[in-house]
Amino acid sequence: MDHKILTPAIVANLVNDCLGTTKVLAIVGACQTGKTMSLKQWADACCAQRTARVAYVDCHTLLVKDKVAVAFEGQTRDAAVGHYPMFDLNGADIVVVDEPLQNRELVGRLFTHVDPSGGAFMHRLLVLPLQTEKAMERFEIPRSAVRIYSVVGLPL
Repeated sequence: MDHKILTPAIVANLVNDCLGTTKVLAIVGACQTGKTMSLKQWADACCAQRTARVAYVDCHTLLVKDKVAVAFEGQTRDAAVGHYPMFDLNGADIVVVDEPLQNRELVGRLFTHVDPSGGAFMHRLLVLPLQTEKAMERFEIPRSAVRIYSVVGLPL
């Protein structure tokens, strides 16, 4: 099967297209298509180069402990499941939530703090990597607030 793999450069282009215009970017692709790796590499590069203020919320940690890892500006802190770590995320323009289905409450709380125009204690874009487009329905987020991109190259 011929899969196109997501790259940090594609992530950068998608974020640039969505920043300031939409609240949520959902990146849809099967396992092993590079979503997590590309998003982490892109977030790390943004932090190192100071090109964007990106926070990375890793819900993979819920497989081994009862907290999620919140990485922002070179520091990683733990946050309780469902808790919105307002002060840990203060100043983040873009928030990536990896494995968002593991922490739907947090995604809902984050969504209420997203405004493409920015503002105090507001984020400009929420990025959700998902395995299927249908998974987006599990969040209480209006479809009009979401841009969905398929890793295989088809805008949905």
